[in-house]
Amino acid sequence: MRQCAGDTPGRINQLSWRYSALDQISANVKNLAPAWIFQTGDYAENLHSTPMVVDGVMYLISARAQVFALYGLIGRVIWHYRCPTPSPGIPGSHSDFIQNRGVAVGNGKVFFGHEGQSPNFCGCQPVHTEALATRYGLM
Repeated sequence: MRQCAGDTPGRINQLSWRYSALDQISANVKNLAPAWIFQTGDYAENLHSTPMVVDGVMYLISARAQVFALYGLIGRVIWHYRCPTPSPGIPGSHSDFIQNRGVAVGNGKVFFGHEGQSPNFCGCQPVHTEALATRYGLM
């Protein structure tokens, strides 16, 4: 995978903080304005992850495991993958809280975890790891 200017393939330090090694910010920050805005349509929970940008493509995942690939310059969707909706956990408990911690990109694949279809013995949703092809969003 070649590194492009502006890529943020992601780094995680020993405290599990995601960060980018990009270190050049001009004095004109106050003049910045959004170039585009993208909404996942998944408003049930907050976004908990940092998008990854590789070769000019932004990969992101919503709390309910909708994975998107976007053209980074214009924000247009290249592909969209939606995981099956997990079975609900115990109402009001942590097992009923849906979240996602992001994607990893490498070797032509987008990796992500999502909750399974049925609660396990403690009422929690099992977690599965999936990999999609970066080019088409197919498993």
